[in-house]
Amino acid sequence: MQISYLKIQNFRNIAEMEIYPSPYINIITGDNGSGKSSILYALMYAITDKLPEKLSNYIMWGKDYFFIEIHFKYLDRFYKLNVKHDGNKTIKSLEFENDIYYNSEVTKYLNNLFNTNLIYYSLFSEQGKTSQILFDTPANRLKKLKEILNIDVLNEVCDNIKEDINKEKDEIIKIETQLKIAKEKTFTFHKLPQLPDIIEIQKQFDILQKEKEQYDSDVEKYVLYKNKKEKYDFYILQKKEIESNIFKLKQEIDSLHNNFIYTPYDEKISELQNQIYDIQNKKFDLEKNLLNADEKIKLLNNYKLLKENKEKEIKSLIVKRLAKLSFTEDDLQNILKQINSLQYELNDIEKQIALVEKGKCPTCGRDFHGFNIEELKLNLKKLKEQKAIYDLDYKNKLNTYENYKYTLSENEKIIYKKNLLEDDLKNLNSDIENINKKISEINIKEIKEQIQEYNNLLISLNQDIRNNLDLKKQQDIFLSDIEQKKILLNSYIHNLNQLENQYIGYTNEPEFYPEPKKYNELLYNELQNKIQEYNSLKSQYEILEKLNTQILEDKNKNDNLIKELQQKYEDLTSHLELLKECHIILDKQFSSYLIDTGAQYLKEYMNKFFISTYGKYEITFSQDKNSIDFYFGDGDTFTSCAMASGFEKSCLSVALRVALASLIPSFLIMILDEIDSDASSNNSIQMYKMLLEFLPHHQFFIITHIDETKDFLLQNYQSNFYTINKGLLINK
Repeated sequence: MQISYLKIQNFRNIAEMEIYPSPYINIITGDNGSGKSSILYALMYAITDKLPEKLSNYIMWGKDYFFIEIHFKYLDRFYKLNVKHDGNKTIKSLEFENDIYYNSEVTKYLNNLFNTNLIYYSLFSEQGKTSQILFDTPANRLKKLKEILNIDVLNEVCDNIKEDINKEKDEIIKIETQLKIAKEKTFTFHKLPQLPDIIEIQKQFDILQKEKEQYDSDVEKYVLYKNKKEKYDFYILQKKEIESNIFKLKQEIDSLHNNFIYTPYDEKISELQNQIYDIQNKKFDLEKNLLNADEKIKLLNNYKLLKENKEKEIKSLIVKRLAKLSFTEDDLQNILKQINSLQYELNDIEKQIALVEKGKCPTCGRDFHGFNIEELKLNLKKLKEQKAIYDLDYKNKLNTYENYKYTLSENEKIIYKKNLLEDDLKNLNSDIENINKKISEINIKEIKEQIQEYNNLLISLNQDIRNNLDLKKQQDIFLSDIEQKKILLNSYIHNLNQLENQYIGYTNEPEFYPEPKKYNELLYNELQNKIQEYNSLKSQYEILEKLNTQILEDKNKNDNLIKELQQKYEDLTSHLELLKECHIILDKQFSSYLIDTGAQYLKEYMNKFFISTYGKYEITFSQDKNSIDFYFGDGDTFTSCAMASGFEKSCLSVALRVALASLIPSFLIMILDEIDSDASSNNSIQMYKMLLEFLPHHQFFIITHIDETKDFLLQNYQSNFYTINKGLLINK
């Protein structure tokens, strides 16, 4: 596996970051709390689905979710993995080639693709934590090794085998029951009835059948003849009745036509209506002229009344006389200024009196006693009297001035209104003169006489129209009577045609057909009953024959079922014995062998790395049924790895990770967070040198605070260098 792109959003203290890692070494540096470890935790969670704390703790403060996107290559196939968590639910997607998986399908697919438990314990080193396997209790250590080496799968296999054994035992019991039922099953065949000889009876019946068919044919023809005869007789009766009605109606219509003379009353009425229309138009024009004269007279009277009102209103408008003022507006302003000046002096003397009463100098405000306050009060009184005189004078003159201004304004309004009324009066006199002139041009008496003459003529013409309408109504009734008789005549003719169409084929008398001769019906029925009895017996015979055939088939199927069940019973019994043997072997022997072999492999690989890096001690282990313990020492004295500390502990932890990483050669990633925190610069360089020698094709993500180690990696290996500050990628 190799990562080509990493994007992180709102994860711990990283707001947003994109990295295109080197396929070899990626060194991440920065101050404590800057977000270095957050990058490694994001990688850990995306690949293994594991984090040391609950997921909501990894959402950036103030945000609603975190998001991780990784592009990686594994076994020559390119993948895109997205993970989003909002505090309540996690959404995952995995895309590759033309396929895409979601959520639990992603986890299942990655677990099938590689052992995520083994990856978690081998390729990820968390900050401040060493491998928990070496430094755990012996029992927990054995449990975790079983998980990593998938030995727990054997327990599942054993449980599955045990379950299969119980299922096959149940199946054998079931088959035994089925065999017993099949062997005890009996089959009874039905006895077939004896069929009588039917040939002679059938011959007699066939002769009678022909006679019956001939009789039925003759009856059908006779019935057809009777029907035709009845319809022919009914047709003749109806035809005579309709033809008689047609003849009578034609005579009545001819008689009416001979006694009728048509008069065009519509033309006369139309001519009279046109005369009325012309007279009404002339009358309308005269009435319009008369109405126009009346309206002008009314308008003239209205204008005269309006003129009279305006003349009265002009007389009512009187301009008031005004006496000349004895003072000006400037005189008022001067009095007001004098009042304000006196008020200022009053305020000043009142302040001085207040200071003297408090024992202060009225000019400088300092403490002073013995000042003559009575003189100040006397001046205050004189000023108030003087101001009162000015106030009264100002008030009186102001009232006089305001009344003068108001009266002047009212006089101006009256003069303006009087001018407007006089202009209106002048216009009214002109309009009255024009209307009088137009009224004098109209002869009202002559118009009224002409209108009366037209009214008399209209009454006469309307009476002529009513007379012609009455005559036309009588003529229309006569014509309607003729038309109704014609409609009835056409109806009779139509009925005659319809009758002929309805009785096509029956308009000519049919040829006589005699009544048919009866066959021997009693003998026919007797023979028919015998044949039916035979057919019923034959049907029973065929049913029983089919039942016997089915019973034979069921017996053969039962015999075959007994053979199949017997063979299945033997096969299951043999397979059950094999499952029992497999369960004994796997349950007691194979898991212990796998644990011992796995631990031996880890010990040898750890020794290679540990001796190359540290050089002082070797590693061994001891195992029993319920636990396993690892030791390190010089060959004579060994100490449990759980007791190691400092750089020894770091080396042991890294040695185990390298040994576990060798079990998954296709997963070429190693994530290391300050594994050299307890090492000197030389020991740190030696550890990374051995790591790169043992895992030369891996892609490393490294956090280290030892500058010499960073320089060593940058100078000797193809490396990318990332500086992180407050969750941001500063430079590469």
